[in-house]
Amino acid sequence: MSANDDARRDDRVAAIVQHARSRLSAEKAAATSAFLESYFAGVSVEDLIDRPVEDLYGGALSLWRLIETHVA
Repeated sequence: MSANDDARRDDRVAAIVQHARSRLSAEKAAATSAFLESYFAGVSVEDLIDRPVEDLYGGALSLWRLIETHVA
């Protein structure tokens, strides 16, 4: 993967995290943001670029909420 692809992926993940922060309380956003960064770290830039930020956030948030229910 090129440095350009890494930068594009980082930008896209930052946009997803920013979207989460705009929709969640500060307390939930902190934990969720860390999860989103880890979750999307290994995803190819092509998979991230081809989908709307809202859809990527929604899918990851669904998984996060499932995890919360099984951990709590």
